[in-house]
Amino acid sequence: MLEQIFLVKQDVEKYRMLTVIKSLPPREVNLSNISSRLEFTYQKTYNIFQALLEDLADVTPDIDPADTKIESIDFTKISIDT
Repeated sequence: MLEQIFLVKQDVEKYRMLTVIKSLPPREVNLSNISSRLEFTYQKTYNIFQALLEDLADVTPDIDPADTKIESIDFTKISIDT
């Protein structure tokens, strides 16, 4: 994976999380499903999500970093170019 060469570990984890989120149907987007797919603990998944949320708030003005419920975020406004 090219991203592993250019990104630090936390950035790679956030990228992996975002790709999992984008691959799930909206009704299945929750931290439990994501942690299972990433094979991370729930706590680690939560921490990565908080870091991802801060990054997304910087580039997507519609996202409020104070909104910590993953189910209330509209991920359809975010795209991943691969």
